[in-house]
Amino acid sequence: MWDNSIIVDLLSYSPGHIDVRIQDEGNRVWRFTGFYGNPVQAQRLNSWTLLRRLSGLYNMPWVVLRDFNEIMCDSGKVGGSNKNWRDMARFREAVDDSNLEDMGFVGAKFTWSNKRDMIAVILERLDRSLCNKDWSDLFPYSVVRHLDFWNSDHRPLVLECADKPTNDNSGRSKLGRVFFFKECWGDDIECKRIIEGIWNPPSAQENCLNDVLGKIKVCGGKLDIWNRNKRNEMRRNIKDKRLALSVANSANNVSWKQIAVLEKKINLALDVEERYWRQRAKSDWLQHGDKNSRFLPEGQGIKSVGSWMTVVNGKSQRRICQESMSKIMDGILPKILNQLSEFLDSKFSGEDIRRVVFEVKPLKAPGKDGLPPFPIKKFGASLVKVLLMLA
Repeated sequence: MWDNSIIVDLLSYSPGHIDVRIQDEGNRVWRFTGFYGNPVQAQRLNSWTLLRRLSGLYNMPWVVLRDFNEIMCDSGKVGGSNKNWRDMARFREAVDDSNLEDMGFVGAKFTWSNKRDMIAVILERLDRSLCNKDWSDLFPYSVVRHLDFWNSDHRPLVLECADKPTNDNSGRSKLGRVFFFKECWGDDIECKRIIEGIWNPPSAQENCLNDVLGKIKVCGGKLDIWNRNKRNEMRRNIKDKRLALSVANSANNVSWKQIAVLEKKINLALDVEERYWRQRAKSDWLQHGDKNSRFLPEGQGIKSVGSWMTVVNGKSQRRICQESMSKIMDGILPKILNQLSEFLDSKFSGEDIRRVVFEVKPLKAPGKDGLPPFPIKKFGASLVKVLLMLA
């Protein structure tokens, strides 16, 4: 509920939005827009036109929240028929044109369900929160939470505005500025120059972990800035090539060779854009979404209270004294033989590290530094040397 320390001024409203100016208790002024994308597909373009117009009305920190009635890429839907790629592309273009970024989420990935069972179920991520860079800088530790379904086919969304770390968000980077290496960068020569300029030649201190972490941070920051500029350039190139294709198709003397070249360039650019959005949606889910990679299945585990441990298995529970548990563990014979133990205790070789890195799938398991195995594979000459120094 609002109190006297928060001032809210209504700026505009329509069936598809409500736009307000907020001055909070810290005298920070920012803008909140509740948005509803037109549920009729044929009218959805009007919603994107509205979003673009709203983006140009005021120059202040801005956050947009709620039901856009559209997904950004194929991974935003499970079940039912495939979405039209043009509709998804138009949504992404409207978000880009409005200088907004997806804020990610904590909780389950999909926010809408048709509430059918088994093979008839359809799940989509129709609801999301977007913000511009000014709002992200104003509230760098904000969190968007997806709550449980309750008397609705949509999950409630909660936006927690925070400018300082808390117990719940202290491990987070700035929303909208979370760094993840994008697969689509790997084919760009400029990306390669940035990485090699930072990592090659290796410094004398690269055997120091702190120096390596510092270089990762610098590399991520430079790639993040480069990516924003590259994204704008990529969108302009796609628009220019589509215009050129339209002109070529309407010419009196149609050059099919020229049309084929333009089509190939457009397809390559669209492929890069699709890879960008697909990986970004996956990264958001892996970082903030469902935590399904637990060691034990749901409803099973061990809880420790004082000198007692409660073993939970489904609906049954059993209390075991920790002393008894220690005796049980002592009675379990070791499964690692001496020969295997010596192998595990031996120092890693360069070939060991190289083999492990190149066996992992390119986009699997990005850490807090945002680096999956892909850039090490792509630009391995410099980065593998550093891993060998740390071995």
